[in-house]
This record gives sequence, C-alpha cells and structure tokens, in this order.
Amino acid sequence: MENNKIKRFKILLYEDMHETGKAILAEKADVFFASSYEKDLLIPEARDVNGIITRANGKVTRSMMESAPKLKVVGRPGVGVENIDLEAGGVQGPPEAAQEGEIMVQ
Repeated sequence: MENNKIKRFKILLYEDMHETGKAILAEKADVFFASSYEKDLLIPEARDVNGIITRANGKVTRSMMESAPKLKVVGRPGVGVENIDLEAGGVQGPPEAAQEGEIMVQ
C-alpha cells in the first residue's frame, strides 16, 4: 500500500511567539525552537528546515541560508529586517509589505 501521507514542513523559531501563531504553524509544520542565537549552533539546526522565523534576537546569515538547502522562506514578524541578510536571500530592492505593519521577504 502506498504511503499518501503529506510531508510536513519544518520551521525553526528563534524565539517564542503568540500561541495562536504557533497553532497555525503547527497545523502544517513541525515547529521547534533554536537552542541558541550563536551562528555556530544555529547552522546545524537550520540544515533541514523549510522556514526560519526570527524576531528581535539572533541573525539569519548567508552561511545559515547556504547550509539549509530546503529553506524556502525567512519571516520576521514585527518591524525591521536588519537581522536578516537580505542580499543572501536574493532580495533585490526593498522587502515587500504583506499587510500593514508586516514585511514579507521573498
């Protein structure tokens, strides 16, 4: 019998977020928290993720993105994207606003 189970996404959260947001993510993804904000510890944790959500602490660097071949999206709820290496993520020009007060980096 063929396994028709849909593969779940894997999301790395740098910091805790509102319960509602975590519940929405958990419907489609396995969500886990970073053990540290130090780059040398984050890189191995990011290797198999499809998405990274950062907030005020920690950086998403070029070396992290390059070490994560399955990475599709980096999100940052709130204001500012100074802790994300936009150039490494292929962003040309300013990040796009998804909704008022939110930034979406493609």
